[in-house]
Amino acid sequence: MTNCKPTSRYSKNAEKICRIEEASNSILKSQGELNESTKVVEEYQNAQLTSLGTEMALVQEKFIVLSKSLSDQVESIKSQMMAETTASLAEINLHLNNISKTLEEQSTKLVEIKDVASSPEVLARIDATNELNTTQVAALSELKALTEKSFNEFSNVHSNSSAISSTLDSSISQIDDIKSLLTDINNSKTNQEILAETKASNESLVIVTNTLSELKSGQSEILPSISTSKDALKSLSRDLEDIKQTESSLTENIKTASLNTSAQSQVIEEVKSFLTNNVATIAGIATLEQSVETLKSSTDNMNALLDDIKSTVSRPQPIAEKVDLSKLESSVETITTEISHIKATNESLLEETHLAPVLSKLDAHSTQLTEIKSTVSASVQSTDKFDLSSIESSVKDLSSMLQSQISSLGDLKKSVTALENTQKTDISGLESSIQKIDISGLESLIQKIDISGLESLIQKIDISGLESSIQKIDISRLESSIQKIDISSLESSIQKVIQTLESQKEALANSNTHTDS
Repeated sequence: MTNCKPTSRYSKNAEKICRIEEASNSILKSQGELNESTKVVEEYQNAQLTSLGTEMALVQEKFIVLSKSLSDQVESIKSQMMAETTASLAEINLHLNNISKTLEEQSTKLVEIKDVASSPEVLARIDATNELNTTQVAALSELKALTEKSFNEFSNVHSNSSAISSTLDSSISQIDDIKSLLTDINNSKTNQEILAETKASNESLVIVTNTLSELKSGQSEILPSISTSKDALKSLSRDLEDIKQTESSLTENIKTASLNTSAQSQVIEEVKSFLTNNVATIAGIATLEQSVETLKSSTDNMNALLDDIKSTVSRPQPIAEKVDLSKLESSVETITTEISHIKATNESLLEETHLAPVLSKLDAHSTQLTEIKSTVSASVQSTDKFDLSSIESSVKDLSSMLQSQISSLGDLKKSVTALENTQKTDISGLESSIQKIDISGLESLIQKIDISGLESLIQKIDISGLESSIQKIDISRLESSIQKIDISSLESSIQKVIQTLESQKEALANSNTHTDS
């Protein structure tokens, strides 16, 4: 840098030139410093680019390794799912074939049921069953009448037993009173006095008895005299009548008959006195006979009372009369035999229409459909399209077999209707067996087939570690290789199977409803 010394003439221009030179020198100096700085920056950038290239090479190597590992894992999963899906499809075909065989057997059994329901043997058995039912009703009516009769007899016996029981209670109370009275008498202090008075009474009774004996003997002596007196009175009455008749004649002869009249009056007085004495004796005898009759009636009443007490005390307790139930037992045994015969007849009638094998087959179908669900869920997780033509054909065959079963059930319904028009048949066993066919498990298992396994499997793929190390990796090729399985044909076939099963269930329900009506 130069020092400018301006002169007077050129002072202003020289000053400007000096300033320009200074500025030029400053620019050159700054340019040199800039060049040096640029070199340093270039060296630093080259070092950074070299380090970045090394890092990019490492990243590229890691990306290649991860891509290869991911491709290997995807291929392994693909091969594993292919193998599982192939095995599952084989099992599905096997299960569908088994279902087809079972439905063929069911169709054969339904045809046999239809043939048996309209056969003459069934009608004959139904007639026999109705006759047995009529006989059973008659036997039950007789049994009812016998039971009512036995109940009435038992009611009478019960009422008599109640009356006897009340009589016994009253007699027992009287006996208790007598016992208490006797106890009081035994415990009384005047027992000796009573015995003395009783002895005196007995002596008086002996005297009275002797007196009565004497009176009876005297009565036997007096009776002839009384008879003689009666005859005399009768003759006297006749004589008086004669006297009355002859009064007029006697009046004329009074004077001459005075002696005879006085003698007659004396005789009359004697007869009168005799009759007076005899009347007193007869009145005493009548009074004595009344006393004897009163004493006799009292003695008879006492004897009757003692006999009643004696019979009451010695009377045995009433024994329940055994009711002869042999007729009732025989009727019950007959009815039991008839019921057993009816049961055996109904069992033989429904032997060929027993649907227990069908129920067991349907349970097996439920298990198989559960397995089908698991295998279909596994097959849905595959990444390629499979050939489902064999499954579709099997399902179509299954649908056709179910349709044939529905037609067979319709024919069976018509035959049962025709049979009911002629005679009502008891097919409660068949109805209960048909009603036990539960296809709700089959429908629920078919409807539970879940095809969301593929989405859940895809969502479970954890690539967070890869995303953290490598961003914006292009996995479009991998996504394009993972395609959803086209199972629309399988779903439509399964839907047809469900519809067919529902129609079969409705046909069975209609058949049961018509049979009940």
